[in-house]
Amino acid sequence: MSSRTFLCGKCGALRRASAIYRQHKETLAQSQTSLRWPKHCGEAMQVLSYEQGVAANKLNNQERIGWAGKGLFIIQRCGKRKWVPALNPRQIDEAKQQYAAFLNDRRQGSRTKIY
Repeated sequence: MSSRTFLCGKCGALRRASAIYRQHKETLAQSQTSLRWPKHCGEAMQVLSYEQGVAANKLNNQERIGWAGKGLFIIQRCGKRKWVPALNPRQIDEAKQQYAAFLNDRRQGSRTKIY
């Protein structure tokens, strides 16, 4: 069983929990209200991708709340710790450009993984 990283939108807490597999014909909203979905501060937590989870670990709780409010954008950098959260408008624009380039490569058949 694989695990995912979940983020609390109120306090910025991170939690690792097992992946939630939706039942047949179950919508995302229905699965978030079920007992299987992780909850914190009285509400359902937001699931993060692997890359977003790596970037979120570099921030404290208050910075995570601001980052979540800005859209959870990430930037790919070179090196060992390559996933960085995009916090200011210039970084958010760069993250959007990287994602658009990734989608364009994917449409053309390239197997480059960015997100």
